[in-house]
Amino acid sequence: MLLFLTAFVGIAGASELKVEKVLDGESLILNDGRIIRLIGVKAPPLKENEESKKWAGELGILPETYQTFGLKSKGFLAKMVAFKSVETKIDPAHQMMNHHDSQRRFLAYLFVDNEFINAKMIREGYASTEEKFPFRYRSAFLQFQEEAKEGRKGFWQ
Repeated sequence: MLLFLTAFVGIAGASELKVEKVLDGESLILNDGRIIRLIGVKAPPLKENEESKKWAGELGILPETYQTFGLKSKGFLAKMVAFKSVETKIDPAHQMMNHHDSQRRFLAYLFVDNEFINAKMIREGYASTEEKFPFRYRSAFLQFQEEAKEGRKGFWQ
């Protein structure tokens, strides 16, 4: 199984991957058809619902403020990645889930010109750190989130 995943990542890396469409502040579609979910990133939803209100409360953000950032988060991600060549990397922590989430999105770290997109979303306050599942950069992402809060960036204003 590990050989298959390694081969799959190798094949994906061999051809040029480009972002075809940004779905929201944490997911997008690549030109190879995969829907990517950014590992460790929890962006505001595009539509208000009970879950978005709960997230806002957990983060200490007014639901109205948090909600307006759904579109801003998507726009920020789109500005960084839309129609650009990207590189994806997997996290060994997600191997047991075959590197997919419950919605069958491929879990990945995303890079554009060596810029770590997952981290930038959190550093700039357009996403918070997803804390439900383990991942390699969890402690760094939590630190980036604290810095964004302290700097009053993005939805932490």
